[in-house]
Amino acid sequence: MQSPHLFMQNLLSSIRLFAGLVAICLLVAYNLHTEQIFKWSSISDSADIDVTKAITDKLATLGKSGRVDEGAFLEVLRLRGSARNLMSIFVAQGDFTESRTIEGIEHWKDLVAGGALLVNSTDEWRTNDGGMSKSVAAGCTIRSKDPSKDFPDQVGSVSIEPCVGSYQSEHHVERVAHAAIVTWGTEGDLGRPSCKRTDKDQSPGRYSTDQGYLKCATEAIKEAVTDLFYRRKEVRTLPTLLLPALGTGTGAVQPNAVYDVYQNVIYEFLSKPELSPQLPEKLVLLLSRNWTEAQWKYHRYGIAHMVSGLHDRWSIFSGKYRQTGPIETLLGVLIGLIVLVLGIAARTPPISPRLFGLDEGKLTLTLIGWGLGAFGLIAALQAVLTPLLGLNFSSKFGTEINIGLGIAAVLLATFVLQGEDLFKNLIKDGGGKS
Repeated sequence: MQSPHLFMQNLLSSIRLFAGLVAICLLVAYNLHTEQIFKWSSISDSADIDVTKAITDKLATLGKSGRVDEGAFLEVLRLRGSARNLMSIFVAQGDFTESRTIEGIEHWKDLVAGGALLVNSTDEWRTNDGGMSKSVAAGCTIRSKDPSKDFPDQVGSVSIEPCVGSYQSEHHVERVAHAAIVTWGTEGDLGRPSCKRTDKDQSPGRYSTDQGYLKCATEAIKEAVTDLFYRRKEVRTLPTLLLPALGTGTGAVQPNAVYDVYQNVIYEFLSKPELSPQLPEKLVLLLSRNWTEAQWKYHRYGIAHMVSGLHDRWSIFSGKYRQTGPIETLLGVLIGLIVLVLGIAARTPPISPRLFGLDEGKLTLTLIGWGLGAFGLIAALQAVLTPLLGLNFSSKFGTEINIGLGIAAVLLATFVLQGEDLFKNLIKDGGGKS
């Protein structure tokens, strides 16, 4: 029979183990909570939700008059990259005026308070003779290139320079990234040829239907955005990236094609730990009040499709509906071990008698081995329960199922140990009789 002193020693050891396991459980549970890399903002989070429709409807509230409202902004989603970095994506109205101000930014000035990198769509010579590029040139003191002295920018290239002027002093735009999307190069120019549009109707506001041109232009946009994210290491101290819909103005590229490019590049960077830190903390997709009602509709659908695509693709990779992994089962095993420790302290019958007489060091090692053994049983349980009960360990309820699986594995290990004790006693009794 166990002495009172030994019993109290084991009881204290069990309490210490219990406290340690609870602490680990809380850490794992916190990790499980923060590991959810996709989070809705401002709309319901449901497995059955039509993501594209939900975002489209929400964006529609930003333009009650049929056009984008002044100062409209919305956080559309929040993502955690594979390097555990966070990125929030916003849409916000921001029009660049010739008076060297950014209309609408006063309504979301907190997004740029830490400093921003502004993307400016230009041609190869940064002509800056109209539209957004003209306003940016005035607000950041940007000069055009001199063909007699400078080399032209290549299609799809990005160059970054400081912003000096009212945009910097009043709106915290610290750098400007020039993206060469629409260029006018002639034959004989060095480097990649310009994308040539052959549409018969090239009237302002009409998007191109020339598939060859659109393929060329979207490839240029992809190269520019990819290069932009790579180049962010030069300005990593700036948490905010202001990104317009590149190529949708003079370039006449359909908005849905541009946002599809954004989606694909963001996904590529999110999924690679070595690239994920290059993403900005805050990505602001700029909306314009100058868009017609029809143009705003195209942009709404494009942004909604981008968000929906990131939801579907990234959640499959490691998103809010997590695939089977060790985190949930580890939490279940820890919970099971806590139950085991409580059983030791209470000297409950299902617990193997051999645990009652162990000293603190051996008891700790035994429980560690017990947990590792439970992990070994998990694969067997999954193989049996999946076809037998039709359980889906990657379903909406995969977290709960995997936690339960971890607890079951620990309890099953208890019965395995009991069986081992029984088998040894049978062998002993049999050897004694012979």
